Amino acid sequence: MGGRKPVGKGLGEAWRYDTLGYTFAFSVIVFAGVGFLLDRWLHTTPIITVFGTLVGAGMAFYWVYAKVRADGAKYEAERAAKAAKPVPPPDAE
Repeated sequence: MGGRKPVGKGLGEAWRYDTLGYTFAFSVIVFAGVGFLLDRWLHTTPIITVFGTLVGAGMAFYWVYAKVRADGAKYEAERAAKAAKPVPPPDAE
């Protein structure tokens, strides 16, 4: 029973990944919105909107990728630390 994680910790980890999706969507919407406003202000075709959408998606994808890689490296380091910790022998009675 000692190896089980507390429920709160698991929910905290799930929330971290849930916010990555919101961050991705928010980044794309903001950059597309700025591109749309620039297109209206400059009286151009929607080229800046498309460019802003692609830039926002690219930046958001890279940020999510970097966060997931960092979490993966942290998990692997914790796993390696647990594997390296010596397990005490059971008490002989």
